[in-house]
Amino acid sequence: MFERENVVAIGWERVSINPAEVDDVDLLAAVKAAYPGKKPGTDSFSVRTIRDFVDIPNDSIILVRRGYTQNQRDHLPVHIYAFARVTGDVVSVPTGSRN
Repeated sequence: MFERENVVAIGWERVSINPAEVDDVDLLAAVKAAYPGKKPGTDSFSVRTIRDFVDIPNDSIILVRRGYTQNQRDHLPVHIYAFARVTGDVVSVPTGSRN
């Protein structure tokens, strides 16, 4: 998607609000509503992850990759898709509205 549509995205489409337009309290409530029954602390971690994504400054260079995560114990290969420069603000796309 990032190459074809020239975007970088994270998959939080069930969160019903635009995270760039709300504070952390409202974002946490939306995450809890979208993903009920998670382990304690998971919702707060999700909010921090979303907030970190939303707060990436324009003109930042980012690495688009798949593979190793911060909690992973074994070192499986990492697939690097691309480096990209952030050139615009976050846009929230509601579920089902993408072509």
